[in-house]
Amino acid sequence: MRLALFAVLAAAVLAVAAISCGRGNKPSAFHGGPSGKPAASKPETPIDTSAPDRNTLTVVSPDIAAMSAGDEFDVQLKFELAEELYQMSGRLVYDRRFVQPVRASRGAVPDSAVFFAKLDHPEFVPFAFTQTNGGRGIPAGKGEILSVMFRIIADPAGAPRVRLLNDAQFLHLRNGKRERLSFDLEHRTVAQ
Repeated sequence: MRLALFAVLAAAVLAVAAISCGRGNKPSAFHGGPSGKPAASKPETPIDTSAPDRNTLTVVSPDIAAMSAGDEFDVQLKFELAEELYQMSGRLVYDRRFVQPVRASRGAVPDSAVFFAKLDHPEFVPFAFTQTNGGRGIPAGKGEILSVMFRIIADPAGAPRVRLLNDAQFLHLRNGKRERLSFDLEHRTVAQ
């Protein structure tokens, strides 16, 4: 029975990874980038456990128009969850003519969860996590799922913002029963 459950969970992890990574010419890997170093792990991010009425994802990024080539900035994916989150996959889309991803860090994703963010795709950063056998998900409340640092490589005047691809084929949130969760998506620009 346990072996069958483990096989089902392993298949779910591989499915989430395959969906998120797409069909690039580079191998899928559970690492932070081409160097083979794992995505940086942040100290445990506190979660405000006051549960909102709805699930909301917010992409927080600076206005890069006043920045220069060589400057770095963070894009955070924040959450307000009305219920526990066990799985998520998505893509942060960027314009490679202006910026490149440098580092990804997990936020409130439990250490017991399988997590990855792939930095070597030329147009987006695929990321995913899934909770493994018997683990807890991200509890209802507020916090951060992911932070990705980008470096500006060309004059950013006119550059589009880094955004979360809002496409049901790639953006998934699931509860402990593997049911899709509904959510609102917001993008917020902040001063750097």
